This record gives sequence, C-alpha cells and structure tokens, in this order.
Amino acid sequence: MKSVLIVEDDDLLGRMYTKLLENAGYKVDLQVSGAGALTALSSSKFDLILLDIMLGGDMNGFDVLEKVRKNQKLAETKVIIATNLDSEEKVATEIGVDGYFSKTKVKPEEILDKIIEIIGK
Repeated sequence: MKSVLIVEDDDLLGRMYTKLLENAGYKVDLQVSGAGALTALSSSKFDLILLDIMLGGDMNGFDVLEKVRKNQKLAETKVIIATNLDSEEKVATEIGVDGYFSKTKVKPEEILDKIIEIIGK
C-alpha cells in the first residue's frame, strides 16, 4: 500500500484530503505543522508528501521542502504543493516539487489524479 504524508493546518481540508486518499486506497498520515511533518518523516517512509506552504508554527512548507530535499534519505520523496499562494510556483519548482496546485482553483479529485499519476495506486 502506498503511503502519503499530508501536511495541512486547515482541519477541514486535512480531513477531506485524508478521506479522499484513504478511499482511493492510500495509507495516510496527517500532520498540521512542519515540525510534525519532520517527525513523521524521521520515523516512517512515505511515497509522497502533499504539502501546504502556509503552516502555523515556526516552519512553513518551504522550510519542510528544503529539509526534505537536503536529506539524503528523503531527497527522492515525491512532493506536491497544495496552497492558496498562486505566486510561489516558481520558487517551489526551483526547490524541486512534482506538482503545484492552488487550492482555490483545483478540485480535490485533480490532486488525487496527480498523486495517482506520480506514485500509482
């Protein structure tokens, strides 16, 4: 079973993404902070990270992404950004993401389709 780490601090969206992915057959871990995401990544292997940029706490999604890309064990992990920031796609692409979605302009099913495209089922 493929596993996805969702990093989303909006409770409603986090639960919605979790349900969508679990119903599609993925094992899901939902974290609401960058620190929580890094802790989860240190103890489990994920096929993909669905990452928000704007997170509460000391870290944003870019901080998490940079740490993932600099960690030899995590560097190849697939990452999709789902954010409300339309303006950050260029920065995210330069750091190295496999997909970028503006949450206000995409249906959740489109994100699921991209996940399936990237890591399969």
